[in-house]
Amino acid sequence: MKVVCAGMRRSGSTWLYNTVRLLCALQGPTRGRFEDTWQINDDGKPIEADIVKVHRFAESWLFGADKVLLTYRDLRDVVASAIRRGLIANAPIPATQYLLKAVVSEYDRWEPYADLALAYADIMKDKVAATAKVAAVLNISTDPSVVAAMVEALPLPTQGKEDIEILLHPKHFTDGRVGSFVETLASGVQPAIEAVFGDWMRAKGYLPQ
Repeated sequence: MKVVCAGMRRSGSTWLYNTVRLLCALQGPTRGRFEDTWQINDDGKPIEADIVKVHRFAESWLFGADKVLLTYRDLRDVVASAIRRGLIANAPIPATQYLLKAVVSEYDRWEPYADLALAYADIMKDKVAATAKVAAVLNISTDPSVVAAMVEALPLPTQGKEDIEILLHPKHFTDGRVGSFVETLASGVQPAIEAVFGDWMRAKGYLPQ
């Protein structure tokens, strides 16, 4: 089975990747990585699942993919997380430019092909229930609470670069609370996001109709 774990940055995509990876590992040998190519197993041994985490949409990932799973998040919290990570400046133009990429190439183009799209807020609210949804899509029967606990127990690297197996790095996590943008965004950033992406946010339930 070949599984694509996609979605916008700072939206729980690494949680999704590790959940898929550990679920599939219950069935047999797996291989996982970030934005590489579908490959023949190097050692010639059969594998149960080939898993890739990606952000930017590319049709090439769809060829041979058995499942496509996505994550998404309130765009104000996406920007706030990126600001806390030092990825963008806390200002309207950098925020909207960052989201143009996140919304269009990292979510909207994937959505028509998705077997499952998980909201970050739903993951944070109940990780066991979110794990159960992922397992159901993959047709894997297991206790989701066990796998959810395994994902939570993954060690965060304390120094150096990203861990190539679990795709976590020392500064991976910031304030993960839903709605934490109210404490992060500078004046003018939230109105700019809502003005440019209001239709998308209303469709996802982040703004009133």
